[in-house]
Amino acid sequence: MDLSQGAIRALETAYRLAPDAQFFILHAWHAPLMGFGTSDAAQRVVARENQRVRDLVDRRSGELVSRLAHHAGTPRFELIEGNPYDAIRNQISAFNPDVLAMGTHARSALKTATTGSLAREFLVEAACDVLVARA
Repeated sequence: MDLSQGAIRALETAYRLAPDAQFFILHAWHAPLMGFGTSDAAQRVVARENQRVRDLVDRRSGELVSRLAHHAGTPRFELIEGNPYDAIRNQISAFNPDVLAMGTHARSALKTATTGSLAREFLVEAACDVLVARA
């Protein structure tokens, strides 16, 4: 859940298709790279920014889930600092979902071909069904 239009559409669609399912929502992000010997002040700035991202995603996702959720179960929510591809792959292994719901960003075909797409990768390799919603 990166709060993009595609991700929100994927979550909305998943809730409409399976309102009584157990949901696991994941947000993963790359922390800014810091060079060797980075100062403590820079590390504190990065830590504050990471906390800001966590707070924003937690708040906005919580608002979205409470708007969509019409069942008794509360979704499991995980925020992971790290490579999104690795985080998603690892959580698929740990959670073993029936369906992975993902959004895509609005990009041209050329840009998608040159930069890659998490959704495209998981369409090929996920060990479960994949629901993809476009932005």
